[in-house]
Amino acid sequence: MERASNERSPVEALRKGLEVLELLSRAPGGTGMPLAEIAARMGFKRTSAHNLLKTLTLAGFAVNEGDGRYCLGPKVGQLLRNRSAARPLSPRLLQHLVQLAVQLNESVVLTTLAEGKRRVLARALGQQIVQVDSDRLDGEHTRLWRTVTGRVLAAYATPDELAELVANAGFPGEDWDGITDSAGLDAGLARIREQGYAEAHERTAASLALPVLDGDSLLGALGIHLPEFRWQESFHSPYLTAMRRTVDRLARLWHD
Repeated sequence: MERASNERSPVEALRKGLEVLELLSRAPGGTGMPLAEIAARMGFKRTSAHNLLKTLTLAGFAVNEGDGRYCLGPKVGQLLRNRSAARPLSPRLLQHLVQLAVQLNESVVLTTLAEGKRRVLARALGQQIVQVDSDRLDGEHTRLWRTVTGRVLAAYATPDELAELVANAGFPGEDWDGITDSAGLDAGLARIREQGYAEAHERTAASLALPVLDGDSLLGALGIHLPEFRWQESFHSPYLTAMRRTVDRLARLWHD
């Protein structure tokens, strides 16, 4: 593996650990790499590679899949989300949001988790004559559990992130299925992960949201809103298909 510089780093173990993360980021299909391959490609002894990976795993930057393979851990996704929340999104990423809004002619929102809260990164509005109040449904200060994007973010958050979300927002209560305890919340979030999306139908609006993932790491959540009176069950499959295509594109561009 090529190194950025031949200059010896003041903390060699840190440099080696960062190089291992770079290698894992290049694993095809996000499937990770076996320990033996990592050691060989890095030119490390197997014991040295194992110790580095164990440290990265304990810190949350790598994950041991249990079959001798390692992949990037949830902390990498957190760094990417914090970076996205702190700076403008790339024009190419925004372009895909606009294209989805125009294609479906609906309101589109992209959100992420940062510092234990849900953050709205960008919006795109469709061209429908009757607009939904997307800010009320998925605005920056809308209560977490009222939003389908908030539920998706919680469903794919790490246990520590979920605990922080609950500490900040409490349990959903009337905002989502009357959930008032951990068991009910875990069951609701498990249903979202099982079906791969969240859906809500209020008196005035229908909403769908999907996670944006990098492997198993959460990057954000993509949501759409439309007036409930226009919703038809025949929209369900084509809308999800279009959103999944956009989600895949966003995940590829998120690092830009």
